[in-house]
Amino acid sequence: MNSRPLTYISEEQELKTLTPSRFPQDIPLNNISDLDQIEKTNIVLRWRYIQKIRENLKQRFKREYLGFLRSSVTKREDKINVGDIVLIGTDDKKRLHWLLGRVLELFPGKDGIIRLVKLRSEKGNVLRPIQRLYPLELKPNYEQVVSENRKGPEVVTEYPELNTDSNKTVPVTSSGREIKPVKRLDL
Repeated sequence: MNSRPLTYISEEQELKTLTPSRFPQDIPLNNISDLDQIEKTNIVLRWRYIQKIRENLKQRFKREYLGFLRSSVTKREDKINVGDIVLIGTDDKKRLHWLLGRVLELFPGKDGIIRLVKLRSEKGNVLRPIQRLYPLELKPNYEQVVSENRKGPEVVTEYPELNTDSNKTVPVTSSGREIKPVKRLDL
């Protein structure tokens, strides 16, 4: 009676069946490995692998993409224009943490070469020298957006006149709501 299996018996003879008679017996340690230990080592190895991939990606991004941006600026013929998206370089932060900004205005020097740029970033509007700006490869196409907006339907601003008594003026709160008098006792 104690030797009947509690679980499904598979055809594989390597697996030992679970029976009631096995519970009082001590299970030998050499047959079953500690699953918690196996999972722990797998998790730690997986975590290290993911960290290594992230670090490699950061290094490649710094070395290949951000390095290319600066060298391509000196070689490119087109300069920074109004509306361009740029990275704003600072000495106190790493390149990965530099702010993005949009060029609002260009200020030329006495020699006619653009030296200073007004930018809009998440910190507000700032002035930065052009040497500290790294333009991204994005080129906004404002002319296309403006022309698409002009093709839309025209808005009519004339409103029909309402029949209201001009003699009655309704008091209004500072937020624009009407003040209605309170009716008490139907008087």
